[in-house]
Amino acid sequence: MKTLARRAFALALATLTLLPAAHAGERLDIRLRAPRREPLPVRCAVREWVPGHYETILERVWVPGATRQEWLPARHEWRVDRCGRRLLVLVEPGRWITVTDPGRFETRERHEWVPGHWRVR
Repeated sequence: MKTLARRAFALALATLTLLPAAHAGERLDIRLRAPRREPLPVRCAVREWVPGHYETILERVWVPGATRQEWLPARHEWRVDRCGRRLLVLVEPGRWITVTDPGRFETRERHEWVPGHWRVR
């Protein structure tokens, strides 16, 4: 009951501060009414046991690209010398290069144990 009286007093005080000042000689009449207390509806909680189980969780995971070594073969070209003879000339020697594939997202699933618990419906 004390809480209700405190709330009513706070409401009255807030109302007085928000209202414009009353003219001299006028009477300010504020009537406060306590809210009606109606009985709350009765609800019966139904508890049920959920046994332990595994849940499948799908995760999106970034997989970086693979790095590998590739051999680039030597490059030769046919050229003509000053005398008009065709010669096979080495333009670029063979070499190893490092190639990195682009990364990608993959969806992976993992199984996680959820222990048994009570659930309220």
